[in-house]
Amino acid sequence: MNQPYERPPLGQAKLYAQRALFGAVTPELRGVSIKVDSQSVSGHFVFDVEPTEELREIVDDAETEVLADYGGLTPVAFTSEYLPREQRLTLGPDEHWVFRRREPPTAL
Repeated sequence: MNQPYERPPLGQAKLYAQRALFGAVTPELRGVSIKVDSQSVSGHFVFDVEPTEELREIVDDAETEVLADYGGLTPVAFTSEYLPREQRLTLGPDEHWVFRRREPPTAL
């Protein structure tokens, strides 16, 4: 008898995302957050440069790895953005850090 699919808890989703970052962290990467809701998983990569094609490919690869961890049963979408180093990293509603680069304090 097939049992209904149950999404792993937030802690498991964070581990999936962290595993997807192995070998993917570049000097330009400032932080990665993840959000899990009842329907999907989303990730957000923040770079200190405008994301190049190579950086966007790294984000796409991480998205694919997390999607595979969910067995393709949960929608997964990762995005990337440029945020100058002078601007503080912040989390959106219900987001959680899976990676955050150590940076000197800003004057903000």
